Amino acid sequence: PLLSVPGTIFSASWYRDYGALWNAREQLVTVDVVKELERGDVEAAAQFEALGSAVSLSEAVQQLGPRFRVVVAQQPHPPYDVELRNLLPAAAVAVELKDEASFREIAEPLTRVVHLILSFEQKITSQTLNSHGAVLHQLSQPHTPRDVARRDLVAYNFRPTHTITRGHFILGTTPQIVEQVIVALDNQAEATAEPTSGLTSEQFVDVAALAGALDRARDAIVRQSVLDGGADIATAGHELDVLLSILRLLESKTVRAVFTEDGFEVRTDVTRHLP
Repeated sequence: PLLSVPGTIFSASWYRDYGALWNAREQLVTVDVVKELERGDVEAAAQFEALGSAVSLSEAVQQLGPRFRVVVAQQPHPPYDVELRNLLPAAAVAVELKDEASFREIAEPLTRVVHLILSFEQKITSQTLNSHGAVLHQLSQPHTPRDVARRDLVAYNFRPTHTITRGHFILGTTPQIVEQVIVALDNQAEATAEPTSGLTSEQFVDVAALAGALDRARDAIVRQSVLDGGADIATAGHELDVLLSILRLLESKTVRAVFTEDGFEVRTDVTRHLP
């Protein structure tokens, strides 16, 4: 099922067994492509080993389950105590794991090295917090008043956070949305609804919520339109208003891709507001 968190704008779910695809590579692509893939796998393994993890990409893929989910949601406040003129939505991805303990052995050495590099080069600090029975690892930018004054405020929409819990690897742009995803996974685990048979992918977008997110980022959008498109401020603002008025006519849209007895179907459900 799709992830549903407070303020959801977009949610997507798809089923792909990438480990099985790797194992069947010789049947799926040409010999030359297979050689390139295997060469890249060896080179990536050498880089991982230098970072302290003796694993290849192909081995890591074998630990991934077949279900991948993404959610984008508006947040009530930024992840820092910083006033932002343009509060961007947060996003998270949840990847199902075949073996949580094995994936943890692979991932933790890599994340420790990445955190160390970022702390040295970018002054990024790594912190852990316990939430909902999980250990969250978050990366924080310097955010003293002096730091904030010297940096692009848009960057303070992001406080990357990841965790391994509930049989999933979860990575989000803020700790808040990672916590929301954990709650959503718990709610789904308690639900008794049967999954749709043959479902391979599903997407949902709340178009009215998307319009609200764009409106909240108005200053940044208009500024970018002026810089990149050469429009004046009034014209850029008017064009954005036209787009928002169209989006607000639509409430939500859900698309499902399903294998049935008769073949492959794509089902679309759109809710429309009439003026």
